[in-house]
Amino acid sequence: MDTRDRYKELVNVWKNRLAKLCEAGKHAEERPEKEFVRSLESVLTELQAAKNYFNQVSDPDQVDLAIIYLTAAEKKYRMLLKEARLRGYRIPFTMRNLKERG
Repeated sequence: MDTRDRYKELVNVWKNRLAKLCEAGKHAEERPEKEFVRSLESVLTELQAAKNYFNQVSDPDQVDLAIIYLTAAEKKYRMLLKEARLRGYRIPFTMRNLKERG
């Protein structure tokens, strides 16, 4: 499998994950707080993994892919924070805290 095929496969995986996340967002009112916190922790783990991947690659195609991963993870994080604000949750995570963790 060459880089282009791998890229297409990974983009499809991300599209599917985003679609599931969007579907889950439609039922946000039905989701308990504990599950919401697990989702947030999962996204933070995903964001850290994307950062690690970015730091490890050197091929230009892989760097482009790493940027896509980072962008998607950051957007998921912002979306969950927005949902938290709408629900009145107090989340101690900020991008600054996240950078300090990484």
